This record gives sequence, C-alpha cells and structure tokens, in this order.
Amino acid sequence: LAEIDPLTGCYNRRGITPSIEEMLRTAQGRGGEVALFLIDLDNFKTINDRCGHKGGDAVLVETAHRIKRLLPAEGVCARMGGDEFAFAFPLEAGTGRARADRLAADLLAAISTPVTIADLTIDVTVSVGLASSRQPGDPTPDAEMLIHWADIAMYHAKKHGRDRYAWFEPQMESEIRFRNALENGVRRGIGAGEFVPYYEQQIDIQTGELVGFEMLARWKSPEFGVVS
Repeated sequence: LAEIDPLTGCYNRRGITPSIEEMLRTAQGRGGEVALFLIDLDNFKTINDRCGHKGGDAVLVETAHRIKRLLPAEGVCARMGGDEFAFAFPLEAGTGRARADRLAADLLAAISTPVTIADLTIDVTVSVGLASSRQPGDPTPDAEMLIHWADIAMYHAKKHGRDRYAWFEPQMESEIRFRNALENGVRRGIGAGEFVPYYEQQIDIQTGELVGFEMLARWKSPEFGVVS
C-alpha cells in the first residue's frame, strides 16, 4: 500500500526509487547507463473538466496500460502523482540511446491513440522528458537527480509545443536557474523602482513626420543591466 498506486497498479514515487537506485548500481558495474522517461499528460485539467474525475481516472488507467505494454522487460514504471508517470530501464553502453529514441517515438504514438469513454472520444497527448545517467563531466546521479533531470527535459518539451519528447542537456538546467534569477529580480525591481519608461518614435512612413511616441518599460537591473 505504501509503494503501489491504487488507481493504476504502478509503483508510486516511493516504490520506484529503490528500483532505480539498484538499476543505477548494476549499470555502473557493467559500464552501461540508465534511461529515465518522465511522462506528463498535456492539458489533463481540460480532460477532467470535460469528463469529470471518473473519466480522468479512466484516461490515467488506460495511459498506464499503454506505457506498461511498451516497457522493456527489465524496466520499472510508476505513477509519480497526478497525471505524471515515469519509467526507467537500463541501456547498453554506446548503442542504448537509439533504442530510447525509438521507444519514445513509439510511446508518443501509442498514447496519442484516442481513448473512448462511454460516448466520448478523448484525444490524449503527452510531453516526455528523457534523461540518461551518463552525462559528460557529471558523476553517476542518484535516482532523485535522474528524475530531476528528466523533469527539466519534460518541461522543455512542453515549452516547445507539447506532444513531443526531449533529452535532458546540462544547459537546460542553467536556463532554468537564469530564468528563476530573472523572475526573482523582477519582483525585487518593481518594489525598488528599477522599471523606467523608454520612448520610441512613431514615424508616418509616407510623410516621414513624427506622429507620436510609444512608451516601453525597461528594467534597469543592477545585476543584468538594461533588460527589455
């Protein structure tokens, strides 16, 4: 009960973590790596609003079945919470990435097949983040770090249009940290009076005459300089 999700029969987050840790230890001993997929249903709130929570639960159960059908025999699957799933499996050294790419493409195709509930046909898509335990310059991660990397990649996939997958790359984490720094700086800057008006001329292109100005906000940040 502590380790299994009662709705889908998959592991929960607590249940899958030890399995991933064991998989990482085994892969490290063999010179291989572990791939982790983090899968998030796109616009799941809309499905719940349209079909009710009972319909939403049916979509989650069907999604779990489709994931399990594609999961390699040596892999493990979990519902991480809400509409988010994860699965992990070992990759062979040097050739495993191509296998993971094929599996990700198959996963997107399988889950995008419409789900029929009573008289409703529901189109489902997912965004998938992929992470490998072997990153250039980084030591072998633990399970939580691997999940964190896949989570960053999943949000990258969502940001670039959803219904797609993306591999984690170290610069993605740097971008998130920079964005967080910007957001925190904006909050401080508003209170500190760091936002000032800049005026841009509006010219009549037929006569060349000045007809007005557009006022634009500029952030004079002590850390980032003038930010448009």
